[in-house]
Amino acid sequence: ASYGVDPAALLARIDDVRRVHAALAQLPVPYREVLVLRELEDLPYRDIVAVVDVPIGTVMSRLARARQQLARLLTEDNAPPRTNVTPIRASGGMGNSTKEARHEL
Repeated sequence: ASYGVDPAALLARIDDVRRVHAALAQLPVPYREVLVLRELEDLPYRDIVAVVDVPIGTVMSRLARARQQLARLLTEDNAPPRTNVTPIRASGGMGNSTKEARHEL
C-alpha cells in the first residue's frame, strides 16, 4: 500500500530539520530566543517585546542578526543548498519588514 510519501523526500526533510536545530543551538541565546518566538511560535513583534522585555528596535536588530547568522551557519555546514525548501510559516516564511513590524504594534 502506498501512502503518497516519498521516502527520499521524507529523509531529506528530516535532515533539514536536524541541520536547522543544530544551527539554532549555535546562536547566542538572545538571538535564538527572538527567532524562535517570531518564526516558530509566530508571535507578533509586540508580544516578543513583552516576553523578552526589550525595545522593539532591539527585537528587530536581534532578529536580523539571528537570521544572518542562521543563514551563514546553514551554508557553512558544507551541505549542498536545497532548492525545494518549504517555508517555516505558511504566511511567507522567515522575514518581516520594518513596516510590518510597526503595523503589529
